[in-house]
Amino acid sequence: MSPDFAARHPRLAELFGIDLRSLALFRALLGGILFCLSLGSLCALSSLYSDGGVLPRGWVMASDSPWRLSLYFLNGTALFSGLLLLAQAALAAMLALGWRTRLAAVLGFVLQASLVSRAPLAAGAADLLLTCLLFWSAFLPLGSRWSVDAALASNPPPQDNLHVSWAGAALLLQVLSVYFFSALLRSGPEWHQEGTALYYLLSLDGHATAAGRWLLHYPGLLEMLTSALWWLSLLAAPLVLLPMISRYTRRLVLPLLVLMQLFLLLSLRQGALPLLGLTGLAILVGAGFWQWAAQRRPPATGLRIYHDRERPASLRHSLLLQQFLVLPQARLAPAQDAPRARALLQANRSWVVIDTDDQAHLRWAALAALLRHSPLFFWLHRPARLAAVERAGDRIHGWLAGRPAGSAPSYRDVRWEVSSRWQRVAAVFLFLVLAWNAATAGLLPAATQTLLAPVMQALRLDQSWSLDAPSPPRDGGWFVAVGRTAQGREIDLLREQAAPDFGRPAAYDDGPRWQRLRERLALDAYAAHRPYYARWLCRSGSHDAAARLVSVRLVHVLRPTPPPGGEAVPPEQRILLQQDCHARG
Repeated sequence: MSPDFAARHPRLAELFGIDLRSLALFRALLGGILFCLSLGSLCALSSLYSDGGVLPRGWVMASDSPWRLSLYFLNGTALFSGLLLLAQAALAAMLALGWRTRLAAVLGFVLQASLVSRAPLAAGAADLLLTCLLFWSAFLPLGSRWSVDAALASNPPPQDNLHVSWAGAALLLQVLSVYFFSALLRSGPEWHQEGTALYYLLSLDGHATAAGRWLLHYPGLLEMLTSALWWLSLLAAPLVLLPMISRYTRRLVLPLLVLMQLFLLLSLRQGALPLLGLTGLAILVGAGFWQWAAQRRPPATGLRIYHDRERPASLRHSLLLQQFLVLPQARLAPAQDAPRARALLQANRSWVVIDTDDQAHLRWAALAALLRHSPLFFWLHRPARLAAVERAGDRIHGWLAGRPAGSAPSYRDVRWEVSSRWQRVAAVFLFLVLAWNAATAGLLPAATQTLLAPVMQALRLDQSWSLDAPSPPRDGGWFVAVGRTAQGREIDLLREQAAPDFGRPAAYDDGPRWQRLRERLALDAYAAHRPYYARWLCRSGSHDAAARLVSVRLVHVLRPTPPPGGEAVPPEQRILLQQDCHARG
């Protein structure tokens, strides 16, 4: 789309335009979540992402789609996978801070898609949504506001806060597609006539939080919440994209969607999915919110930041603080050029901030003064002025002041927008993603996905938002792995106790990835994967010679969920696999 598209088509710009400040918030949240998930994946490095773990590369490549691509397929050692995960964490930090933002988004997408393809049985909806959001991020000017790029660029970022492009429209429609298509796919009576879907979801073993289990005592409330959740998911996209009045409908829909995500976060164990849902909603924040946030603080007219000309790092830090604290009105100047600031610099070896009341601040107090004027971080001013915090901050300042002067800030030319050619690529993928989702919901022939599979599966954009669709499972249950030692003793391999316990566990503490993997192994569609899991248990449970395992038995304890107010049904055990630990293959 051309730069003057918003002027020529104001209504389309209003519908599909995204505020650059909202994109910056989206970038920071997305980078933060990617960083945490990347570090979390390191905990399962050898067990999930190496050939010595549950899913060897050869089996994954043979059992999954032939179109899957992954950098993890190049080497099966834990060291190689660990290096890729560390690189992904570094790229996530770059993305959150907005340093070489487009490079971080592109490489972050490649590594995230590779990670999902390496361990598909452990991947969930959150991993797929994260991959999709990173894909569209590569086409967008995420670093135009509140970023290292914006602070140290030789060319200024776009002045207009409204960004309109094919990629921006694609990101907006991607976020809304999750709600719309999941509602279409939830066609069971539990979502419509009965209103029991949330009751069954919260009754599943290991899926509800303490707050979710408390809600089970109020079936009438859950029925109302089920209906509200389904209708809001279905109507969110049409209301957000209503012509003429979208600015008003968004003010209604956005807080409701935020409340929905907070409810899911507090009541269900869905990993990072609700957090990613909140991240996606950040792009719906309009200019009115940012204007209101700025007006809450008095304008920082007259605020001055004086840096040490002889220490180039001082200028770099000042530029970054001005950018991240959202203080464009603050004037930056060398302290040597102002007599008052020069005297304070020479006497205290400190940068100088003179606030709007003409009061001078040094060391940590100077940062606290900037926080007081920041429209986003003013709430940190009082904690920053606590005596203990100020003493620690002054020590940090003294350490920085004692370091070598460093080199001058390296300004570079930043290309904020991608070329029109790449925007056309984004437009093509927008239609491909919409067609894929429409085929998932039965709005297009199933052959559509067959035709698009080579491209969509290779890029991991083959999304499906069949969350608890068409109906939530009515059968809960849990997984038990029983190991038999050479002495004939049976031990529980998943819980920290000697004798096997087939009773309902409070919760497994190994995270959502392992829970998803075990739930899928309990399904007959994944029966071929069970021997690899059993062999891994044999290896991981055979380190103690006195308790060397000779066999592993995988048991799924099935617990049907009774209807609301119904009689509880006793659980029944189902043996999934009996594996000899000495068997080859």
